[in-house]
Amino acid sequence: MNIGIILPDMGVSQLAYMAINQCNICANITDDSYFIFFEDMQKPCVKPTVACMNVSELHTFEGLLVSTSIETTLTALSCVTNSKKIFYVWDLEWIRNKNDFLYNMKAFRNEQVELMCRSEQHAKLVHNYSNRKPSLIFNNFNLLALREHTREKRSYEGLGRAIKILDEINTKTEDIK
Repeated sequence: MNIGIILPDMGVSQLAYMAINQCNICANITDDSYFIFFEDMQKPCVKPTVACMNVSELHTFEGLLVSTSIETTLTALSCVTNSKKIFYVWDLEWIRNKNDFLYNMKAFRNEQVELMCRSEQHAKLVHNYSNRKPSLIFNNFNLLALREHTREKRSYEGLGRAIKILDEINTKTEDIK
């Protein structure tokens, strides 16, 4: 599986440190491929051992795409790509500087994006703000938890599609009889 993380930048911040560090760790212990996309070029706070690209390369990415801010989520949504999009709410940015409610809701309320949070407190505040419950809470950019969640969900969706197809075949067989 390809897993891509979209960061505002890779400079010194808790978000960049945790994301790069988790990508480096997961790249060594899993068979998945990890990619970091950034909006602004800065010297990385930690040396990444995974592929790093500008967001202008998002259109070529296929896999699980994790955005980390309102801006990166809207960037991911504007790209025509065959990726599953996840908005991992790392920061409650609307409290400090992003006060345009309707603009923010384009990221929070979009059904193409699965909403996830970093803590129980964040999840409550996000639900109160956007009236949408996050599907998963995982601390400190735990990519292994995200990976397991998406694999389980994909297997359930696949099972659901298989059951639906079998039901259609059974219905057609009964119609023939």
